[in-house]
Amino acid sequence: MPFEVDNNDLLEYNAKYKVLLCRKCKYAIQKSAVGSHLLRHKIYRADRQRLLSRLSELDILEPDEVRTPPKESPPVNGLPIISGHSCVECGSLCASTKRMRRHWSEAHGLLRCPQIFATSVNLQTFFRGTKNRYFEVAVPESGTGTTLPPTPKLPPLSKSSVDLEILMYFHHFSTATIQTIPIWKRKLMQQSQWRVIQQALQHRWLMYGILAVSACHLATLPDDETPTQIHQARFAQFFQVFYAEWSERRTESSTESGPEGRLESRTKSGPESRTKSGPESGPESKKKSRTESGPESGLEMEQNSNVAGTEVAKTAAQIISILSCHYWKLQSPSPNLKKLGLPSFQLDLLMAAIEDCTDPDVSLSSISDGHTTHSNGYADAGTASSAHLAILDRFRDLPSLMAGKLDRPDSAQDVFATLAAVDALYKCSIMSYASDDTGTIWTGMASWLERLSDRFKQMLKRRNPAALIVVAHWSLLVHRAAHYYWFLEGLATKLLQQVLSEFPADGAGFNLAKGVEAWMPQSPV
Repeated sequence: MPFEVDNNDLLEYNAKYKVLLCRKCKYAIQKSAVGSHLLRHKIYRADRQRLLSRLSELDILEPDEVRTPPKESPPVNGLPIISGHSCVECGSLCASTKRMRRHWSEAHGLLRCPQIFATSVNLQTFFRGTKNRYFEVAVPESGTGTTLPPTPKLPPLSKSSVDLEILMYFHHFSTATIQTIPIWKRKLMQQSQWRVIQQALQHRWLMYGILAVSACHLATLPDDETPTQIHQARFAQFFQVFYAEWSERRTESSTESGPEGRLESRTKSGPESRTKSGPESGPESKKKSRTESGPESGLEMEQNSNVAGTEVAKTAAQIISILSCHYWKLQSPSPNLKKLGLPSFQLDLLMAAIEDCTDPDVSLSSISDGHTTHSNGYADAGTASSAHLAILDRFRDLPSLMAGKLDRPDSAQDVFATLAAVDALYKCSIMSYASDDTGTIWTGMASWLERLSDRFKQMLKRRNPAALIVVAHWSLLVHRAAHYYWFLEGLATKLLQQVLSEFPADGAGFNLAKGVEAWMPQSPV
């Protein structure tokens, strides 16, 4: 029976298979890599040593020693379910048709596969990279939900006979959806027109990704004639194909050094782990470390000598971030959507996803188009509405409000980090409300994340009350952006609710954070 080994819901020990699972990353950790993996999740010396001491008492097997579950076993809790293939000749398992065709060439000596060469199965794997071994699981059929039509086949793009449904989703993406994604819209304006679409035409698995985004966008449009559940079903089906191939490509590009040496997901790690630790901090050092990044899920990936840093890798990262946001905003995801393995909503994951959708090459001072700016690059607050001026007053008074109601801070460094975060929030709010330009509204919200110090991020990881209250007020900028970006709708409220769950009800911190609710209806859009 699985059980937790820490108080942060990060690690889970599966006694049946004797593996240690990371709940955020959704895979098993090799025994030799536990220390570095904890560090990546910002578990620092004291807590890390305590955890390692406890983990030393557990019987954790090496990857080659772990027995795989028998065929048709129930899914292992904590691992994502992947749509894959089983060879009809020998039963070998692969996560993509490309890999299965290669298997037929290498194992069976056939360059041209027979008409029926594999069956569709549900797969899981304990480990990633070179230790990856798939096993087949039986996913019970749910008694509820919508009966879905078969997954449409993506036809060869060089042929004229194109599936009309595929064409519809592709047309909607290229004419409408792409204009609603901040980083892709800006790319269109910067003479790199259709780069995302060109990538999809060259990489069929990436085409499934943009089709999934298109399906999500159509599901949010009230005047669309197709039932929402059909679009959501297509989202799940397209995403499964896209993600299986992307996972396979990351596996093929991994090194022998284990999880920490691979092109890794940042979707489930949060913003704290988006940059490597070091003396540098602030926007400039972050730009250096994340220029070539992207998520698994999500949200960002570390550099890898083979694939990280490519435009395709970044596009895949952005797709996963957008689809994760859309998934989080759903009130009751269907059983098919729950099978996708996307992470549950978390404060740090939302922050990471928003950063993934932001162009790192756009400086804070270069996005003002035609509105008055000061020498520091921020828009003039004198043009703001009365409602916005009231919100600015709230941000300005926030440090004194927290000083009067919260306990004494742990250290002076925490105070300075909090004051800097509030000051950045004030300035980013001015930027967000400077005009109705959607790019400015997005950058005003997202640029706050770029300006956070490492110290403030550590405070968030510790769930420091002052840091949480500042994030609760940042949700007002998310709320404003959600009126212009369909995949953010409802996430400001979820963000605020999660912050509130960190405080005792009716405590001083709870009341300060909950006060933001009264400002959301007033927040001008």
